[in-house]
Amino acid sequence: MIGVGDLLFVAALWGVPLALLWLSWHRYGAVHAATGTNSSFAGASMALLFLSSGIWIVFYAFVLIGEYYKAVNSVLRLGPKPATLAVANIVVCFVSFVFSLFMPQTVRGTVQFQRAITFATGYMLLVWMFALTVH
Repeated sequence: MIGVGDLLFVAALWGVPLALLWLSWHRYGAVHAATGTNSSFAGASMALLFLSSGIWIVFYAFVLIGEYYKAVNSVLRLGPKPATLAVANIVVCFVSFVFSLFMPQTVRGTVQFQRAITFATGYMLLVWMFALTVH
């Protein structure tokens, strides 16, 4: 039986990353729409953030499903170890954050975009560090 605490835990590990992704995407739209700017660093930063968040959501879904259906555990064993995934995604989050810093401050919406990326990558770093310590 799934309790309220379990649902809150899952909401924190799925809902918060999705909300931060939505916020970052919304802020990226303002930077991307600015005229006369090259938003390739912002796009790369968003792509890396989406990659890390997407891998987390799929990985954690497999872990949750694996608790109820043991056949999923064999699928998890085929992929990389959780520690390897965590370390790789910590690097991806860090690179995403660094890419967001290369955006020129003169572009309208850059500061808000950098703030959103900072919150999102910071949260994902904490999530991946949690995954690294649990497994």
